[in-house]
Amino acid sequence: MEPMIEDIENFFKFLKEVLQPCLPSEKADKLLSSILHCAAKRKGTIKFGEIWRESGLQWSDIIGTDRNVAEFLKKHKLEFTVNSAKVNSQPRMSMEEIKKPLLNLLEINAELEEVFDWVYANVSDISSPTFVRALVTAVHESCLSGSGTTWGLNTSKLKSRTPLIYHYVSTNEKLQLQALYAVQALLNQLGQPSGLLHQIFDVLYDDDVISDESFEEWEQSDDPNEAEGKGVAVHSVKSFFSWLREP
Repeated sequence: MEPMIEDIENFFKFLKEVLQPCLPSEKADKLLSSILHCAAKRKGTIKFGEIWRESGLQWSDIIGTDRNVAEFLKKHKLEFTVNSAKVNSQPRMSMEEIKKPLLNLLEINAELEEVFDWVYANVSDISSPTFVRALVTAVHESCLSGSGTTWGLNTSKLKSRTPLIYHYVSTNEKLQLQALYAVQALLNQLGQPSGLLHQIFDVLYDDDVISDESFEEWEQSDDPNEAEGKGVAVHSVKSFFSWLREP
């Protein structure tokens, strides 16, 4: 189902041609609601609501003209498909201005769609290195605990939040490199805790957030702007790259 959610045209076609004949029924209603909430979780309710409205698809096309659309939407908490939200994207926000509210949301365990909604409503350029680095830093900070140079990673929490990073960098290896620089900078700030970068790299690789090529580019990069802590970081993940290059 997730690949179909990314293919919006076929997704709406599926809703209209496959689910519509099954309605009304309690099971079909719940299935439809679950599918749409899944889509909203991946894109955010604001963005998905906008996509829904731009598609021209009407709720009467899905549930029929003899049912009360407002009641259906309220019952299944799908009002975001018809109610537009005000978007106040702020130009030229600093990394800290982006990171702080994102970290606040993550620390209260906000749902991913709430984070997507905040980004959509407040960040004007989601393809900028500043945004990606702020997001990646906030995600990883929210999954760490400790002090000094002793820090532990909540791996399960990070894995639950990697879709946030994947959503913005999956098709752009330049942004994937920025994501790795952000992790490098964060761990350098924390004093290069032993084994932590390797743990993070394992998660980012296993969850298909960062490609092999982007990992390689990070390792080989000699960008002077990213030199701080780079040598120590590369040394700490030698075994990761040895494994990555195994035939």
